[in-house]
Amino acid sequence: MSYKWTKQSIRWFAEASEYTNFHKNLADKISPYLKKEYTLCDVGCGLGRLDIFLAPYVSQITAIDSEKYVIDELNKKAGDMNISNINTVCADARKSANPHDIFIMSFFGHNGEMESYFQQCRKKLIRIANASDTGTFYPKIYSRKNKSTIPIIEKQLKEQGITYRLLTETIEFGQPLRSEDDAKNFVIYNAPDASSHEINQFLNVHAQNTGKRDFPIYIPNRKQIGIFIVNMEEEK
Repeated sequence: MSYKWTKQSIRWFAEASEYTNFHKNLADKISPYLKKEYTLCDVGCGLGRLDIFLAPYVSQITAIDSEKYVIDELNKKAGDMNISNINTVCADARKSANPHDIFIMSFFGHNGEMESYFQQCRKKLIRIANASDTGTFYPKIYSRKNKSTIPIIEKQLKEQGITYRLLTETIEFGQPLRSEDDAKNFVIYNAPDASSHEINQFLNVHAQNTGKRDFPIYIPNRKQIGIFIVNMEEEK
C-alpha cells in the first residue's frame, strides 16, 4: 500500500526514526557517495528525516512531496535544527523535479518511475528499497505486494542494460509505542482488516516490554534493505 500520512502516523514515524536512529544510520551508508559541492533532490521525501542527516554532506537539498502535512513537518524540523540548505517543494515529484547532481528515491516509486529521473540526474541516482514484501508490523496474512522490492528493481535495471552497484544492509527500524492502546492502534493502522483476536495475538508474540516510561512497548524490525547506486555519468 502507499503510505498514508495522518497526524498519528507522522508521530509514529518520527518517534521510530528518533528511537532507532534509522535515518542517521541510513545516511551513514549513503554519505560516502556524496560530495559537498553536489546538489541533491529527494523525490517523495515524506518527513525528510533522511534529508536532515544528509544535509551536512551536500550544498543544497530539494525535498519534494505531494503531502503538505509532511512538508510542514520537515520545515519545522529543519528550522528547529537550524538547517538552512533544505528547500521543500509541495508538489508531484514527477512534474516538478529539476536537474540535480544526485537523485534519491527512498522507499518511493512505482514501475517505470525511476527512469523518469534519469535525464535530470547529473551524477548518481540512489534508490532505497525493501528486500521483500513481508511486513513486520501486522499479521503476515495481511501482507501486500510491494512493487519496489530489490528483486523487482534489479530486474528492471538489467532489462534496460543499466549498470548499478547494490549495497544490502540490515538496519533496525522498529516501532516504540506509548501504551497498549497505542500499540493496538498502530497494528490496526497497518492492517485495518485484522480482527481484535489477530491484533492481540500479534502483539503477544512480537511486542516487547521495554521498562521505559515514555515508550513501554516496542515492536522490533530488523529492516532488510537494498541501496541501488546508478552512476549516471557512465550511462550517458
